Amino acid sequence: MNEVFEENGIELPLPKQGTLASDTERYEKGLEIQSPVYGTEIADRYTWLPGDFAKMVPRFLTELCFGDFNTRTGLDSKTRELLTVVLLAALGGAEVQVKSHVEGALKMGNTREEVVCALVHASGYMGIPRLFNALNASKELLANE
Repeated sequence: MNEVFEENGIELPLPKQGTLASDTERYEKGLEIQSPVYGTEIADRYTWLPGDFAKMVPRFLTELCFGDFNTRTGLDSKTRELLTVVLLAALGGAEVQVKSHVEGALKMGNTREEVVCALVHASGYMGIPRLFNALNASKELLANE
């Protein structure tokens, strides 16, 4: 594998892809990535949870998805959001999240056509019903103007 990497100009050793050191750092760095794209949408949506859950459930998302995963290198934000849309669509039952991430994908520079193309491409693997669910969930974001 090293030979193939070298032949393709990939510098070795590869940079580390580990997670951030502390929960505070994970949260702060995650929030830096999350806030410009999604604002306070998740925190606002779950204020009704009892006690500490109202703050901790959104914090889990910020620390894990944005602090752990999105701080890693290797994928740019545009590609990462597009993959997230397709993965959520394939998962099924996550139409609220599909719509939210379609909006994020558009904010990160994907076009409506790129989002639809990625979903249509994935339909061969995830199934037509999941494609339709994702398209219907995101219709207002993806429809022709």
